[in-house]
Amino acid sequence: PIAGTIFYRPLPFSVMKLDAFRPADVGSLAAIALSVIVGLVALPTLPAEVAVQWAADGSPSTVLPAVPGVFLTPACALLAFAYLRGGGLLPGRDPELRSTTGLAVVASVSYLQVALVALNLGVSVNPLVVVAPAVIAVLAATYAERIASEGVV
Repeated sequence: PIAGTIFYRPLPFSVMKLDAFRPADVGSLAAIALSVIVGLVALPTLPAEVAVQWAADGSPSTVLPAVPGVFLTPACALLAFAYLRGGGLLPGRDPELRSTTGLAVVASVSYLQVALVALNLGVSVNPLVVVAPAVIAVLAATYAERIASEGVV
């Protein structure tokens, strides 16, 4: 115990299987960190309310205050990482997807953070065009994983 404290519980890092932590996982976490940095750098120049969802015609359909709006997408990416890959770091649980597929999902969500910031800074582009590369990347990665799991490749 630490002197002067009544409650002390060591963090359960000894329970984690750090050898299951792969380079693609580092890439996923780096993508999340970069999306947070982009949001923090842009925060002073963003409007008080930022759009986080757009209708098909390009008009904002959901807005949030700037600070939660900036952290919403990285939080979603971190939750996706925890769900898709976090299980591989705990004993007795296998990851839901391979690390490269998890990287594609997390990197796509992080890319959407950059797009969200750009759109809120006034960059004129159709939101559907912005979302398309992320959707294509996720579909391609999950399709490739499915083919690999079926032994076709």
